[in-house]
Amino acid sequence: MPLLWLSLAFLAGILLGDGLGWPLWAWGAGALGALILVLAERLLAQRVWVRAWRRASPLALGWLLLAGVLGAARLTLSLPAAPGPGDLGAYVDRGPLRLEGVILSDPEAGGERVWVRVRAQRLALGEGEFQPVEGQLQAGLPALQDWRYGDRVLLTGRLQPPPNFAGSDYGQFLSRQGVAGYMGYAQAQRLGSGGGSPFLAGLYALRRRGYKFINSALPQPEAALLAGVVLGLEKDLPPDLQNAFRDTGTAHIVAISGFNIALLSGLFFGLFRRFLRRYPAVLASIAAVFAYTFLVGAQASVMRAAIMGSLWLLGRELGRRSAGVNSLAFSAACMALAQPWIVWDAGFQLSVSATLGLILYAQPLQERFTAWGEKRLPAGWAQRLSGPVGEYFLFTLAAQLTTLPVVLVHFQRFSLAALLANPLVLPPQPLVMILGGTAVLAGVVFAPLGRLLAWLTWPVLAYTLRVVEGMARLPWASAGVGVFGWWEALLLYVLIFTLGAVWVRPAALPLRRSMTLRLGLAALAAALVLRAAWAAPDGRLRILVLEGSTPGTLVQTPTGGRILINGAPALLAGDRLGRTLSPLDPHLDALLIVQPSADSLQALTVLAERFPPQQALAVPGLVDSRSGLALAELLLRRRCPLTDLAVGERLSLPPDGSLEVVALSPAGAALWMQQDGVTVLWPSGASPAQIPPRARGPQVLILGEADLREGTAPEAWLGLRPGLVLAPVEAPAAADRWVNTRTSGWVEITAQGGRAWAQSERAP
Repeated sequence: MPLLWLSLAFLAGILLGDGLGWPLWAWGAGALGALILVLAERLLAQRVWVRAWRRASPLALGWLLLAGVLGAARLTLSLPAAPGPGDLGAYVDRGPLRLEGVILSDPEAGGERVWVRVRAQRLALGEGEFQPVEGQLQAGLPALQDWRYGDRVLLTGRLQPPPNFAGSDYGQFLSRQGVAGYMGYAQAQRLGSGGGSPFLAGLYALRRRGYKFINSALPQPEAALLAGVVLGLEKDLPPDLQNAFRDTGTAHIVAISGFNIALLSGLFFGLFRRFLRRYPAVLASIAAVFAYTFLVGAQASVMRAAIMGSLWLLGRELGRRSAGVNSLAFSAACMALAQPWIVWDAGFQLSVSATLGLILYAQPLQERFTAWGEKRLPAGWAQRLSGPVGEYFLFTLAAQLTTLPVVLVHFQRFSLAALLANPLVLPPQPLVMILGGTAVLAGVVFAPLGRLLAWLTWPVLAYTLRVVEGMARLPWASAGVGVFGWWEALLLYVLIFTLGAVWVRPAALPLRRSMTLRLGLAALAAALVLRAAWAAPDGRLRILVLEGSTPGTLVQTPTGGRILINGAPALLAGDRLGRTLSPLDPHLDALLIVQPSADSLQALTVLAERFPPQQALAVPGLVDSRSGLALAELLLRRRCPLTDLAVGERLSLPPDGSLEVVALSPAGAALWMQQDGVTVLWPSGASPAQIPPRARGPQVLILGEADLREGTAPEAWLGLRPGLVLAPVEAPAAADRWVNTRTSGWVEITAQGGRAWAQSERAP
């Protein structure tokens, strides 16, 4: 137990360090204070408060505080320092450059580009001299060439910050992995090969040969499914099938994740246990999990999941769930010690939560089923059924219960068909993996034998696809949940663990079932009320601006009206929008599409599904692009009226404000807002000369990249006499109050009684 509490305190300290952002010396002082508290608790062991704490916790409070402080200090140490001349990050947004480096990842096809991770070695700005440089970048290379891991390449293009795309925090994900830059459309030339690890080069070459064999031996889409299951390459699955797997909760079959590995651990153990004794079955299962891990590429996320799955098998063998929980917490803390930002990684969260579900609930659920069957089934039938029912249904249920909050946070959808689809498709998956994996290995060595084994696998692949497609056609297969942040996830975990304690393991409870259930539900209801009160209007005008080439802005009026202007991928990356809206009614009063750029429309398509708007207003010609047409069709399905914007059109903002279109340009519609004594201007592609006199002199001017296009220098906007400028570029020399949204993160402006003040995610 002490190991569990120390590990949890260390992980909590990492989260605390991110929230507080204190310097390293402050955490050092905190560690010293914790050590003093440890000494004080020893000297004052007989005091009432010390004895009371010892009865409640197996560890002294000082040791827990010390573990938390060390976690926060470790996160602070991992924060990147300001890039120097030899760091790749120093060349972001510095114009055209040439870069030499080595490909560090197995190339992944994505449309017309092939995406690779590159370790930079030398760099030259423009036509200048090459200089040594260190750092990694994500690059999109032309798909016509056959790129390989370890290739030495010369890239030409512009280095940008890692971007966030619609529906994801991709930029933050890359940054936390140490990626300093992004070159989406690089011109590339191969300079040589052999720049990487020979072991990984051989592993990727084997996977590539296996992929070619699968596509030559089987028809589509069965070949795409086998490549996903055996090699972790799900790129060939058509979009409708990918959606079907997602909607039926069976995507873990083809998308290698912690959930996938956790279930495989249970399936392998159930299979080997039929032929081997308990200890050999555990060892064989662990060996099979790691063999599969290396076969699919041995990425860091999959390796972490394999470690988690092995811990569950070991904890199961020890026969103590507490040992499994301790091992899981300690392993998570060790991984966070090596890489603190892993705590925010969705794959890590799924691995931990799925393994926790198997440790806590897999065996108790199986025992409850056996006890239920012995009372209702003929003698011996309950024991015979407990194995397959546990492996193919109850284990899945245990993992899905504890991963549900994480899935809802990251995807805002949950599958209603999962509990029926998984028992139907999981039983044959060990056969697919073993027979399919053997077919791939045999096909690489001797193609005729591999083809025979592959065709023996085909009926099982076809069965899996037909079941998934059939279940996905059900009208209730999946449902969206709108906003779902980490506070909601915490509340859902309270409910899951309360119900689990009541119905799965009631004998361990000191309270009666009914009392425990009432306490858990009361805590859940109280937290929901507090969460709703937090999002309630407070009589202030709030304007939340997110970074992006087209800045997305959420306006919350003093009376609680919610208006979204444009969309930005950053709105999807975090939960800022979700915290602003009520969890009981997460809708938008109006959606204004005034600058229909590609990234804005893609983000709005996701946002409009999560937070349904009551009305939408857009610039003319929205449906001329594919992204705009998709958004318009979604609004039509939602029965949301869509109106074209025109100059002079005004939207009333209670109690006494308005939002008006003051200019139209080919790039968008300029908006002018007056509310509670505060004026805000969004040019949205209009030039300074197109802004009418009555809209000049705004207290807040919000600019996007279209407002800073060639021919309109940042200094030109100072002629409008703005009070505060928010723009995705550095301030010109003449600017007094200018915030670069690319470095500041989100900016929230609050106004009341004619006064306004601003705060940002990071100090500008």
